[in-house]
Amino acid sequence: MQRVGILIAIIFLLTACNSEITFEGSVIDEEFPVPTKAKVADKNEIDNEEMEECVRYNWKHASEVDSIHNSYIQAITAYGWEERRGEEQGTLRIFEKGMKVISISTHYGYFILSKQIENAQ
Repeated sequence: MQRVGILIAIIFLLTACNSEITFEGSVIDEEFPVPTKAKVADKNEIDNEEMEECVRYNWKHASEVDSIHNSYIQAITAYGWEERRGEEQGTLRIFEKGMKVISISTHYGYFILSKQIENAQ
């Protein structure tokens, strides 16, 4: 009986540790990934000459201290986006793919994606 309890505990730990993060296209650009478990909290068009629109996603792994989760960075680069090194400001990081530019700002429990107007560079 004790072995069954230990086996159940091991199975539980293995499944809990294997909570792989999956990704899908964002609502502002299908080519920019967001975690599947991140939920849209707010989407706005921006009255700004450089930004087209932004969206806020609630996601429990978002953090101001750790910035972007490592698996999220890997997904962004796997989707073909490159980070603009040296342009990060605090929790703001900027990625580009061809003529497209998207910035991501992380906060505790959520992140914000902003899509730059392509001609604004």
